[in-house]
Amino acid sequence: MKKFLWSLLALMIFAPSALAAEKVQGEVFAGMNVSNMTRFDSKVGFQVGARMEIPMKMIVNGAYINGAFALTLKGAQSDLGHERFSSDAYYFEIPIHIGYKHYFIEKVGIFGEFGPYFAMGSFGRTGTKTDIGGMSYDTFSDIGPNGLKNFDMGLGFRVGAEIARKVPIALGYDFGIVNIARNDYSCKNSNFYITVGYKF
Repeated sequence: MKKFLWSLLALMIFAPSALAAEKVQGEVFAGMNVSNMTRFDSKVGFQVGARMEIPMKMIVNGAYINGAFALTLKGAQSDLGHERFSSDAYYFEIPIHIGYKHYFIEKVGIFGEFGPYFAMGSFGRTGTKTDIGGMSYDTFSDIGPNGLKNFDMGLGFRVGAEIARKVPIALGYDFGIVNIARNDYSCKNSNFYITVGYKF
């Protein structure tokens, strides 16, 4: 795992100079999340961000590496009848993926990619409600019983189609590999998402 992460980091650092003649594309994107945390139910959120894609034709035609910066809302919820729990967790996230793209016709192609993500929890609210009251606290604090650690990382993949070489539509899944809980329980993020972007 460490060798894989270091290899991706090296590619991101050295690829721009090695591929100065290649066409580097930028992209803005937005989409919907369906996220979850261990032991809880899924919750709908969103993500918005920007991505840079660098062709890697020296490896194989169609290969590329990309990196993104996104604001993403993850979280979870549960309803036990006598107690309801809800957590909103806003992260600034950086995924770094290696992928391959193939065009069946001139302007319509499919792609698939895989790689790690690194995220920093920034803000959000977590609360519980019962029939007699409730409480609310900062998601990333150690005040409440279900507070989260700020740092998260994991692995993810995206697959999708690119229309007119400008509009990528993607489905993706990320799964956390570190425990984000501040208490004695083990808790990890997971997130299904769909995004639509525009390349320039």
